[in-house]
Amino acid sequence: NMVLFSVNSLGFAIGAPVWCVLCQWFEPRKLMAMSLLLKLPAIVAILPIAPSFTLAFFLVFLHGLVSSASLLFIVFNFMMSIQADMSKAAVRLGVLEVCRYSATWLVSGYVLLASPSSKAGTAEQPLPESVSLLLLPITLVMLLLTLVPGVFLIFAPGPYREDRFPGWDLELVGERKSFLVLALSEFLGSLGLYPGTCYLTWWLANGWDAGELGLMSFWMGFAIAIGTVLWAWALSTASVHGFSFLIGLV
Repeated sequence: NMVLFSVNSLGFAIGAPVWCVLCQWFEPRKLMAMSLLLKLPAIVAILPIAPSFTLAFFLVFLHGLVSSASLLFIVFNFMMSIQADMSKAAVRLGVLEVCRYSATWLVSGYVLLASPSSKAGTAEQPLPESVSLLLLPITLVMLLLTLVPGVFLIFAPGPYREDRFPGWDLELVGERKSFLVLALSEFLGSLGLYPGTCYLTWWLANGWDAGELGLMSFWMGFAIAIGTVLWAWALSTASVHGFSFLIGLV
């Protein structure tokens, strides 16, 4: 797990600057559509082939590489918004975050309830047919969340066609203390990211079963959705009082 987590982080670290450079030359709609459509090869994970570390390495690295483009959606949503439109931008970004976090927790809940990893395979069929059937709903959800928006983004109008990233002027980095503090907070947060993923192991060791954790994941998904909606509404309301109040609320 630690090796695959490191591979995913490596893919993210490599992909983030690559996407930024590409945004200086290519239309945002094409890059964002490609970032979604490139997730489709992960479907091979449910094919009846012998699982191996090489396959897991490739899929996890590809996931990190492609997932590093997720910030493009937030960046270009803000680039489309002027000061008077910040209230709408807050609601729009709130909807995006609701979809992202809710889908993550709901899928986690389904995996824990279905528990496909508890199905033992054989030498002739390492991945049983029952496991493939359990993973089929996740595949359909992934197709819905990636293929459909990816195709629609290809035809996105306006700034999604015309905007580009400006060049990088690294000499100004030292003059933007807020960005340095944000970068430091990201580094510190990442240090505790992997240990934070061990909470499932700790809960199982304390007597919880997979079904109980699955139900809790569903409730967490709904709670995060409601909380994010409330934050988006609060930010959209606060923006009428000026950006200083908006930043203070955050």
